[in-house]
Amino acid sequence: MGLSVGASGSASLGDSSATARANATGIAGGADDDRITNTAIITAGTTSDNPDAMALAQADSTTVDVGIAVGYSNREASANASAFAVANAAGISGGSGNDWIDNSGAITVGPDPLGSGGMAAASGSSDAVSVTLGLGQSLGKSSSNTSSTAVANLAGISGGTGNDDVYNSGVITVGRDFSDSVEPEEAMATAHAASETVSVTIAFGDSLSDASSNASSTAKSSSIGIETGAGEDWIENKNNGVIRAFSSSEAVGFAKTKSVSLTVRASDGKAESNASSLSTSLATGIDSGDDADEIITDSDVLVKSHAMSTTLSKAENYNLLSLGSAYQSADANSSSTAEAIARGIDGGTGGDIITAAGNYHISADTLVESTSRSSTATGFAAGENVQESQSQAGTVSDALAIGIDGGEGSDTITSTANLTVTTFSNADTEATSSSNTGFNI
Repeated sequence: MGLSVGASGSASLGDSSATARANATGIAGGADDDRITNTAIITAGTTSDNPDAMALAQADSTTVDVGIAVGYSNREASANASAFAVANAAGISGGSGNDWIDNSGAITVGPDPLGSGGMAAASGSSDAVSVTLGLGQSLGKSSSNTSSTAVANLAGISGGTGNDDVYNSGVITVGRDFSDSVEPEEAMATAHAASETVSVTIAFGDSLSDASSNASSTAKSSSIGIETGAGEDWIENKNNGVIRAFSSSEAVGFAKTKSVSLTVRASDGKAESNASSLSTSLATGIDSGDDADEIITDSDVLVKSHAMSTTLSKAENYNLLSLGSAYQSADANSSSTAEAIARGIDGGTGGDIITAAGNYHISADTLVESTSRSSTATGFAAGENVQESQSQAGTVSDALAIGIDGGEGSDTITSTANLTVTTFSNADTEATSSSNTGFNI
């Protein structure tokens, strides 16, 4: 708290950032040409002993500015927070080079099926509070800004770049099935961002104040049973080599701004809030990557991809008293996007040869919500009274499921597989605005 006499200016700034990176690999071949044979059980990821995500980042920032000024004053309060978490896990990784991988053991990659944590979680929160009592002209600016990003990359067997030969006859489970018993915050990748700004101004003179809050969240999850990168690869999955790949992501953005003023002269104030969230989820049973590859598989494949995205933006501007002209605005914007992609087999680019049998169950679903609310109100104004309240909300919800996808190039696909492919996409959008001019003379 500060007291100033005469012209004064102050700035209260708070910044917080957190980064978490976690990597887990059962067998890593590294660079060059490797030969890997595995017949044992491999588990990579987290266990039920750890209730948190494998990579957990949390950043919080709070700024409080309180000032009393006799004379002209210019004050600023800002709080900023950013959180970034990335988790990478693989059962067997060949790395670069021409690798030969033969697996007959059970591979499990991801969180414990009975646990409550995901793989990557980022949480950020910023709060800015500004209180000004001015005996003279008062200028003020307050803001809170938060960004959160969570990325989870999981693979049962990863051949990497080069011309790889991959043989699998073991059961591969990647990720955790996102069923009704799993809470949204237990997704493979979760990102939460929250920003809140409160501005209170009491001025015995002209008052100009702006308050804003911004929250942005991004969650990306990828779960692949068997993958190879660029190069001409051979993938053979036979003899009960069941593949289960589950991917899920959740992104949440919340922004709230409230501005309250009482002025004995003219007042001009703006309250703005912006919230955005992006959630992408990719799940694939077998992905051969670029170039001309050959895939032979006769085992069952279960693939599920789930993406959730939620935003809420709220802006409020209240002018209790203005003995002069009053100009107020409140602007709330929210944008929410979710994309879920599930593929049983993905040939990628190049002319691929795919021979498939077995039972395939492939599903992708998305759930998106976006809400914006804005309001302005004046108690009493002795002068011109102008108010503007605006809300915008947008959603994008995309779900794609494909049993066997040859990708780009001239492919040859021979299938005797039983394919069950389902999708579900849901989007909910709400925007409301209100203005109340109160009593004006």
